[in-house]
Amino acid sequence: MIVLHVLFGLMILVGTILTGISFQGDTQKLTKLQKFSLIFTTSAIGLTVIAVISISSSVYLGIALFVILAGYEYFSFLRQTN
Repeated sequence: MIVLHVLFGLMILVGTILTGISFQGDTQKLTKLQKFSLIFTTSAIGLTVIAVISISSSVYLGIALFVILAGYEYFSFLRQTN
């Protein structure tokens, strides 16, 4: 059961990262609600992973992952491209 939980968690994490990569630079074509839902979904999944790692492993690792998540969100969804 734990193996399936880890497997599904990894699938969700990879899917989230690929979603961010696939929309990179094209988010200007989306409506505000669509853009918000993408950012909200990827942030929620990322923060879930960070919370679990912070509780089970190290708070410092959680802080580092939070900074990485913030950079990922910025470069995937918020940065203006020309």
